[in-house]
Amino acid sequence: MPTSIRKYAGKDNTPETSKAKSILEYAHVTASSLLEAFHGSLDGPGAPTDEKQDLLRSMLVFAGAGLDSSVKQATRDCLPVLARDSDETRGELEKFIEREIRAGDGQQFLVRLLLHSNAEDEAIAAFVNDLTHSSLQSVEELKKVCKILGVQAPTKKINDLRPAFNARNAIIHEMDMDFSAINRNRRSRTRDQMVIWTNQMLEVAGLIVDELDARIAEPQ
Repeated sequence: MPTSIRKYAGKDNTPETSKAKSILEYAHVTASSLLEAFHGSLDGPGAPTDEKQDLLRSMLVFAGAGLDSSVKQATRDCLPVLARDSDETRGELEKFIEREIRAGDGQQFLVRLLLHSNAEDEAIAAFVNDLTHSSLQSVEELKKVCKILGVQAPTKKINDLRPAFNARNAIIHEMDMDFSAINRNRRSRTRDQMVIWTNQMLEVAGLIVDELDARIAEPQ
């Protein structure tokens, strides 16, 4: 079983992914620090207290935040390039524009495009906003963004994130409460499982950012 947070070793090929990589590096450092704090809090055998397990919960939450923030940043910085250079992303942009025009306030959207000094830039900005305004804390949302960006490598690993997202959501939205438990009112979180989920989240974020970096770096 893993007992540490794996380091991120992404390559720097393009400026478009530099901010996303910085976010991801901070997420790795924060997760590692919280795991170290958990190890330092242990003072004997037996299950860690809820307060000590909160360090593990925080570690997973920060990993999810790192995944969410780094992929959103990569989307903001890479999608404008891909929307012009990639047929796949360009096609997704066209579908987005068509949906917006058919929507209830489609006329306003169309007027906004027509009045803007660069309609293409305005359409791309609206597309980026649509993709990044909500949380990327589910398998479905991550796969949607990856499809639009043409990212394929981490597909299976994204599917494997469902238990990690479920745990993260239980912590964030429910305080990890479980009143059916016999000895405690909160779910018990083991170090090894939380480390596995944390590493999975950070690995997927790294795979997405690295593939975008490679795509942007390719001569078009």
